[in-house]
Amino acid sequence: TLGLAHKTYLLPIAADERFAHLVRTPEPLLLVTVSRLIPVKRVDVLLSVFACLKKARPEARLVIVGDGPCRQAREQRAASLGIASAVFFVGTADPAPWLARAACFVLLSAHEGWGIAAVEAALARVPVVMSQTGCAEWLAFHGAASVIPIESIRHPSSKTINEIVAQITAMFDHPFSFADP
Repeated sequence: TLGLAHKTYLLPIAADERFAHLVRTPEPLLLVTVSRLIPVKRVDVLLSVFACLKKARPEARLVIVGDGPCRQAREQRAASLGIASAVFFVGTADPAPWLARAACFVLLSAHEGWGIAAVEAALARVPVVMSQTGCAEWLAFHGAASVIPIESIRHPSSKTINEIVAQITAMFDHPFSFADP
């Protein structure tokens, strides 16, 4: 054997260090997510959360960096919720310029292997609100994320949507500062 049976290594996936050096000019109420547009990423839930948030904060905006087979359905969902004019689907793009401007990064996946996009947002010193999957507990331990119970994402209700909105609103009103993750 190679001797690996006697050792366990937990190695986080490496993040792009350039995010730690972004010059930040946060824009009030600008939410950003970086995600492949597939069902497990629950961008549908994020759109419902954002629609609720817009009622309390009409000037809020959401940027979705990423693409995938659910893009058209998510664009239609934004339109049906009446928020299409405040939701920007930018497709596959470098997230750095968006993270530099973000007031908050949101990732509401039902499952993440690690969640490198959230780590890179935290490296850029963007407050993170994310579901309890992947790196969420690690980022929370380092003071870089507010964590949402995974069941709130897998089985969203109007109550859990409002709870997520409250977490995002708290981040807007009282963004935390945190040590490097």
